[in-house]
Order: sequence, then structure tokens, then C-alpha cells
Amino acid sequence: MIFLFITNFIYTFIRIFIGFLLLKDLFESKFENKKFFRNILLATLPITLVTAINMLLYFYSNNELIIECVYATIIGTILFIGKKRVIFVVNVFYQISFVMINLFIMYLINIFSSEEGYLFINIASKGRYFFTFLNLIVLVIYYFFIHKFIKDNIIKIENYYKVLATASLAIFLVTAYYQDIYINSITNIVFYQWLLWFIAFIVLMTTFLIYFKYRKINENVNMAIMRNSLLESSYTDMHSIFQDNAMLCHDINKHFMILNKLLETGKFDDARQYLSNLHYLTKKVANFIWTDNEFVDMILNSKLLEAEKLGINININVDKITFSDNNYDLCLILGNLLDNAIEASSQVNDNKWICITILKNNNIMNINISNNYSISPVEKNGKLYTTKLDKRSHGLGLDSVKQLVEKNEGVFNYKYENNIFEANVTLFNFS
Repeated sequence: MIFLFITNFIYTFIRIFIGFLLLKDLFESKFENKKFFRNILLATLPITLVTAINMLLYFYSNNELIIECVYATIIGTILFIGKKRVIFVVNVFYQISFVMINLFIMYLINIFSSEEGYLFINIASKGRYFFTFLNLIVLVIYYFFIHKFIKDNIIKIENYYKVLATASLAIFLVTAYYQDIYINSITNIVFYQWLLWFIAFIVLMTTFLIYFKYRKINENVNMAIMRNSLLESSYTDMHSIFQDNAMLCHDINKHFMILNKLLETGKFDDARQYLSNLHYLTKKVANFIWTDNEFVDMILNSKLLEAEKLGINININVDKITFSDNNYDLCLILGNLLDNAIEASSQVNDNKWICITILKNNNIMNINISNNYSISPVEKNGKLYTTKLDKRSHGLGLDSVKQLVEKNEGVFNYKYENNIFEANVTLFNFS
């Protein structure tokens, strides 16, 4: 009995511990690595103890499974930055899918041996120890497969948790049904029915992974198209700025020598004029926005040049944006908001202005864009409408922003009063 308990304890500990490691792959930890691993080791022990004791009576227990998922969710929200429902769904999918794999292994053992699987897993037999050992091997393979997929493909799990929730429910219902049949009796027909379901599940998951890959490729293609469009539309102006910057850096010593010579010879007016010309060059370069994110830089600088041509003053306060995921959505949000701001402000006669603030704190990003306007927006039933005649081609910007923000589970709101329009976007888990 003691050896059986130790076996249960080791098996359960590894299973729950791997569950926390998968959460670490999908969510950002609130603690540094050393402290994080200490915390999950401590958090895994109590639930492992309870489950190991329960397994002395029942190898499988739906009630115990629910307790594990709720417990892992509570611990997950303490250790990781993420929404409770998403962490819960990930836990449930991990646990339920592995139960399904366990049941499949049990079916195989029953078909190819003389032992009744539902009997040998509930007693301290050699068959049970072999079954547990085989499950551990499958569990490790299961983890490394998922870990590699997540590592190779940056996944924003918030976009897919509804799919996982639906899959988890389907797996739970089917697994519970076949477990009930299995406890009573099993035949080759039942086994083949289960095998067909298992194959169907593999096909569905493969289809989902292919869809995910397609979506990532499609976003990358759209990002490339957007990038090329920006380069084409503002290539001349941006190339001029880069050229001025290169010339300024290359000739800086020459500029200092000329200024020094002018001052030494008492030509102060010429020196002031020279400094004025030099200041104009440095001002063009200084106005260029650098966020450490190529795509965001392109959007901001392209729109900045467009606004300057229309006589709009731009005030920008932007944090460093060093992430590589979600560039496409972020650029669309920024592009739409800035297009609306430029269009509205360009219609003002005097003192046209746009204020842009983008702040990032950990994985939370806040975008605030305000501008003045002369033509008041038209709002009906909580929705803004364009004042242009071509309503089919215009007025869709804020709707697109709202959809993109909702897709990323963020918050979007706007207000307008005293001829000032302000749009505010908050994005969570943006890494």
C-alpha cells in the first residue's frame, strides 16, 4: 500500500507540475525563474497529496479532476499574468485531454491482454505499475510536443480559449460516456468506436493547428503588404531624413571645425547663421520616432510626415515597444486611430494638433490619441458615423479599432467635447 501511494504521488506530482510548466509557456510569470519554480513546487505538493490518497480508491475521479482544475486556476492567477477563465480553460483542456489518452491506453491494454483494465488499475498489481509508468512516458512526450509547438509559434491563447473550452467539453462528455461503458464491459466494437473518436479528435486538433499556422502566415503576409505600402507612400520623405541623419553624423567634426573657425575670426553672425542651418537638420532627425519596433516606427513616422504636410502639430510621448507578437493588430489599431485624427484635425482652420501617448507597463499597453476638430462627429445608437458623402468607404476606422481591441480582449472608449476628440485603447497581455 505504501509503495502504491508513493507511485501515485510521483505520477500525480509530475502531471500537475507539467500543467504549471505549460501555463508558464503561455502566460508571463509574476516571479523570476528561481522563485517561480520554488513556488510551483510548493503549490504542487498539497494537491498532489490529496489526489494520491484519492487514487488509492479510484484511479480516475471526475470530482477530483474538477478540484485539481479549480486549484490550478487559483494558483495560476497568483503565479501568472492572465485572466482566470483563460487559465481555467487551459487547465481543463490539459487535464481532460490527458484523461482521454489514459483511457485509450487502458483500452489498448485490455484488448491485447487477458486482464480487465478497469480492475487492474484499481489494485496494487504489476499491471497498474506498468500502466502508470507508460502514462508517465506519454505525459513527458505530450509535454515536449506542446512545449515545442508553443515555443516555435508565439501563441496568444486568449484568442483561442473558446475553441479550447468547446473541445474540452466534447472530450469530457465522450470520455465520461466511454468510461461508464468500460466499467460495465468492453468489446471489440466498443474499442473500435473509441478508436474512431480518438482519430476524429486527432484530425480536429491537426485541423486547428493548420488553421493556426495559416492565420500566422496570413498575418505575416498582410504585415509585409502593409510594410511595403508604408515604404512606398513615404519612401522619399523617410529616405531624405535617413540621408540627412547619415550626412550629419559623417560631417559632425567638420561642422565643429567650421564653427570654431568662425568664432575665432569673430564672425559671430555667420556662426549664428551656420548654427541655425545645422539646427534645422538636427530638428528633422530629432522628430523621427524610435520605439525599437520597426512596424510601429513606420506607422508613427509615416503618419507624422502626413500630418506635417497638412500643417498639423504633433505631440508624441511613446515608450519603447520591444515585442514582436501582435504587430499586425497593433499597427491596424494605430493606423485607424491616426487616420481619423488626421482627417478631423486637417479640417480645422487654425492651430491644428494631435497628441499621441503610448505607454507600456509590463504586458499592459495604453494608447491615447486626442485631436481637435471643427466638424462635430455624428453619433447614433452609440455608433459614430462619417460626415463624408461616401459613407461606404469612410467611417469604418473606429469600428475596425473596436473589433481589433475586442479580439485582443482589450478596452476601447472615446469621448468628444469642446471640439476635442479623445480615443483611448488599453491592451492586456501584450507581449
